[in-house]
Amino acid sequence: MFRFVVFFAKQGDRFPIVIEKTKPYLDAVKVVSNDKELPIRVVLDVRAGHALMLNTSINNLQLPQKVVKAQLGVGLAGVINGHIGRVPKVRIGNYELTDVLTTFSDSSAFGVKITDQFPQRDGNLGGELLSRFKVTFNYEEGYIVLKPNKRRFKDAFEHDMSGMDVRAKGKGFRQYFVANVVENSPAFLAGLQEGDELLFINNESVEELALSELYQRFQRKEGKEMHVVVRRNGRLVSADFALKRII
Repeated sequence: MFRFVVFFAKQGDRFPIVIEKTKPYLDAVKVVSNDKELPIRVVLDVRAGHALMLNTSINNLQLPQKVVKAQLGVGLAGVINGHIGRVPKVRIGNYELTDVLTTFSDSSAFGVKITDQFPQRDGNLGGELLSRFKVTFNYEEGYIVLKPNKRRFKDAFEHDMSGMDVRAKGKGFRQYFVANVVENSPAFLAGLQEGDELLFINNESVEELALSELYQRFQRKEGKEMHVVVRRNGRLVSADFALKRII
């Protein structure tokens, strides 16, 4: 299902960046949408958990045929809604990645924030994509060097396969609650509900997991059996389901 094409440079490839308002912008990225190659400007955000986020206002950009609705985050104007789908190809110079998991914001408030507070951009590259490379920033001379991370470059881009959207709360943000359950997803069919507090995943206490590690448990191989224990209205409830690729 997943295919990666790349021409490796021994020391990596250098790409010019533009620094505006302390943020690095890269113009060497192209995405393929509806069989058209679209050059885009992105901000590099290594702290963002997603792989790629695109603004739906990009000329000739079309949503993939298969998408799922999702809450992308919370901003000053409230919840940022959008869709998640797969972009067939993303190219950075000679590096090419396919079936890249991409978020598409459809919140008008989010679009206003980008236009008013930041230089013109078409989206951003997040940590999930940039972690496929060893990234070296040279702010003084205005460039980055990308060298493929051989251990991660060929990793498939995966989304949650449970159908649960989880939020962290409490001391140290180590209490995890189900914020949303996708209809007809594995978690939905297993009876999990919004407001459930996650306690154990396959007999492993979630208190020992960071949120990113918890999400990784639900991004593993399709078909993997999951046993989940939650607290609901003061009582313990268990649920069993198999992971299934939703997007």
